[in-house]
Amino acid sequence: MAEKTPRLYPVAKRTKDITAIGIIGIIWALITLISGIALVVVVSTMGVGAITNAALLASYGLLLHLVTLISNYSIILSGFGIVVGIIIIAVSLMLLYGFHKIWDMKKAGWKIVMTFEVIGFLISLASLSVIGVIIPLIIIGYLWKKKSLFK
Repeated sequence: MAEKTPRLYPVAKRTKDITAIGIIGIIWALITLISGIALVVVVSTMGVGAITNAALLASYGLLLHLVTLISNYSIILSGFGIVVGIIIIAVSLMLLYGFHKIWDMKKAGWKIVMTFEVIGFLISLASLSVIGVIIPLIIIGYLWKKKSLFK
């Protein structure tokens, strides 16, 4: 008969609800990560395109000052978009880590996910998003109720 190999650390019993939260959260974090990467790629490509177009139009001598002004704003906006994309990537990586730890029933995951859910709730409340308020409240309430399961 095959013997069971001992676990390096004991794992708490994961309920079906926490499993669902973990799976949906990991999928959501991966989608957010892909969105952040796409934002950085698209905005950086647009910035390069604006610089190329501005240089091309300026070389023809067409509205040199206007083109320079537009290209400068385009560069600033694309830089802002890249910064926002990098922030989205960083947040999604932290969420991915947090939901992975929720899956493992770790207290660190509970803290990370609760922190981001509270932030998401406050942002949704400020923007008057009904769904954005309800979903974090459900997750916060459930994870708070099951807080003792996380070690």
